[in-house]
Amino acid sequence: MIDQRTLLVGIDEAGYGPNLGPLVVTAVWASVPSETRGASLWHALGAEVSRWPGAAESLVVDDSKRVYSAGGLKPLERLALAWMGVVRGVPSTLRDLWHRHSLTPSSDLDEVACAADRDVAIPHVSDTDAIGRAVDLLRRALHQAQFECAGVACQIVLPHRFNDLLQKEDSKSTALFRVNAELLRHVWQVSDAARIEVTADKHGGRNFYGTLLQEAFAETLVLAGREGAAASEYTVSAGGRQLRARFVPRADADHLFVAAASMISKYIRELWMGLFNSFWTREVPGLDATAGYPEDARRFWNAIEPAAHRLSVPRQLIWRAK
Repeated sequence: MIDQRTLLVGIDEAGYGPNLGPLVVTAVWASVPSETRGASLWHALGAEVSRWPGAAESLVVDDSKRVYSAGGLKPLERLALAWMGVVRGVPSTLRDLWHRHSLTPSSDLDEVACAADRDVAIPHVSDTDAIGRAVDLLRRALHQAQFECAGVACQIVLPHRFNDLLQKEDSKSTALFRVNAELLRHVWQVSDAARIEVTADKHGGRNFYGTLLQEAFAETLVLAGREGAAASEYTVSAGGRQLRARFVPRADADHLFVAAASMISKYIRELWMGLFNSFWTREVPGLDATAGYPEDARRFWNAIEPAAHRLSVPRQLIWRAK
């Protein structure tokens, strides 16, 4: 009997709402037995992987907001570096992570004063041995569940690039989709899987993605299935291969790979915000750090504006227009 397998992909973001810091969108994937779906992904990976709060030695995979608000950065780091470690080895710094996994040009880093000639060591809040054990744990769980060809890729969109994208698009949600579409294309191109199933979170309440997907896959016809608040579904077929994409609300609650993408995106954004805050709180003594969300972002910008002017740092390199 031929083993029918499907490449399952989860995509999610962190930083869609803030005015400061990057938008990070991540795709996580693996080839799985065809009967493996939805919540059964957690069951398939056994005791090694669990939802929050999880057992002491298990890897937590859950909604990043839930995990981060209760557990801080450490559980995000364990999962992010375990997955990256299985794929290409554990990165040693934020720049190294960017080079290994980001589709966004690493030259973006040196446009901004807070990152020029600076970096963040990885692991950041865990010790190296603990991350090594996490990598081994995840590798064993994936093997036992017959999950193969694991992968991860991300887009780290800093304010300047985000603002340029907004100028080209009709809405913020369309800009977010363009970033997602590049990840979709990447997975389609790097994989030779005949069947790919993608689950992603809804973008700003959008229910219709067909036209945007057709632009991303211009070489073939994109067919729409149901389109509505509960789910929007599409099929891309070309050369004997098929990609099915589903956009659903709160996808990270029901799909392990979306939850993993959510956690990795949040981890990368928090590393960046640490770099950003350490620079500006040094330049402006007494300044409190920010998470970058609108009201507090205005407070932060008003405080750093004189220093930004002194350092010749343009506002568009710091402030996202939406």
